[in-house]
Amino acid sequence: MIQKLKLKYQKNKIWMYPLKYILVAFILLLITVAIDTRYYKFHKYIPHIFLTSISLAQTILGALVGSLLSITTFTFSTTMVVLTMYSSDFSPRVVENFLNEKITLKVLGMFMGGFFYSVSSLLFMRKSLGSDQVVSASIGVFYAILCMIYFAIFVNKVSSSIQASNLITKLHEEADDSIKNAKKYHEKSKAIYSYDVKDYKYEYPILSDSSGYLELVAYDAIFNDIKEGDYTLIIHPNNGDFVVRSETIATLYSKDEEIDENIIEKMNNHFTLQSTRDISYDYLFAIEKIVDVALRAISPGINDPNTARECINILGMLTSELSEINGNYSEKSDEESKSKLIYPSFNFDHDLFLTFYQIIIYGKEDLSVVLAVYKALENTMRNATFENRMHVKKFLEYLDDKSSDNFSNKTDREVIEMYKEKVLEAHQVQNKEKIEEMKEE
Repeated sequence: MIQKLKLKYQKNKIWMYPLKYILVAFILLLITVAIDTRYYKFHKYIPHIFLTSISLAQTILGALVGSLLSITTFTFSTTMVVLTMYSSDFSPRVVENFLNEKITLKVLGMFMGGFFYSVSSLLFMRKSLGSDQVVSASIGVFYAILCMIYFAIFVNKVSSSIQASNLITKLHEEADDSIKNAKKYHEKSKAIYSYDVKDYKYEYPILSDSSGYLELVAYDAIFNDIKEGDYTLIIHPNNGDFVVRSETIATLYSKDEEIDENIIEKMNNHFTLQSTRDISYDYLFAIEKIVDVALRAISPGINDPNTARECINILGMLTSELSEINGNYSEKSDEESKSKLIYPSFNFDHDLFLTFYQIIIYGKEDLSVVLAVYKALENTMRNATFENRMHVKKFLEYLDDKSSDNFSNKTDREVIEMYKEKVLEAHQVQNKEKIEEMKEE
């Protein structure tokens, strides 16, 4: 339930900050109106320098209304320009990264809240107030100064956000956090490479009742539903996979023909499908954003191989982290129950291919890009588990097969062979270390 709320918050975060600042402005309005109308006896404690006449307050607040509305429009226009640039120069998938930046949302919220406060305060500026001296204008001025400070921070943020290196760093942090979340999500389950359901005579498909991207699965709730019997439930799609209506999203295997129909009916409530992907538990989507930036950089229209190499270096760090995890599935079980819940988790062979295959296809004629992929594989090989090194070696052959025909020059081939040998040397070194560890045990 908490995870669902977090996911909803991430999807609607763009509305939260403006609403929060408008709420703050509303509370501030109530306080100032209460003071100016002498509803509370705080007026005498306010320094005289902060009090203004009603006519001056109306002039100040009127000027603030126009100024804040104009600068809100300017901020919104700037945001649209940056979003357009993100979409054209980097990838449409990274647009939300700028839009969900706290400072972007705070600035819009501050200006909207300031406009709301100023125009609402004007409504109460009338001669029938308890005194000719009011404090609303002074508070409006302080609020406007705060808005200018936030605007300066916003301008600085925009100037840094449009730099490719800063965006790539942000995407790296985002992907790294997503992988850590996924690890934490699966750490309580047992990692396995395959499963066997031959002993079960009956199987019951669980069909999806809607279409969308699978973003969240309530594994604990599913296991609680089946642990009273002798079942094995296999979940087929992984987080981030697109599921269509009536697709088999899971299969329940049972040794008995009779089964509680309520189990089947309740299963769909434990799968959260959304129209868009979210990186919170979908680390492949976070990696895909970096891949998109790399592909756009090596495209003929932009032709920026150095940015592509920077992305590939980051991807090598991420695959290196994934290579430390064994298994293709996670198995959730309990000593007090005969039931098992099996679902896909980290599949390094699959993840490694999805990370680099597009870069290899579109950048196989660029030597700098190919060498960067070799270097990324070397870094991955150094940290990979004994089982995952064979996957790296297999992908090394795939890279060599795809790119070797494009480099007939002797010097190019020598450089490529040198990088390839470094990957194989890392494989041999790691194997020796593993053998020595096994001997010591």
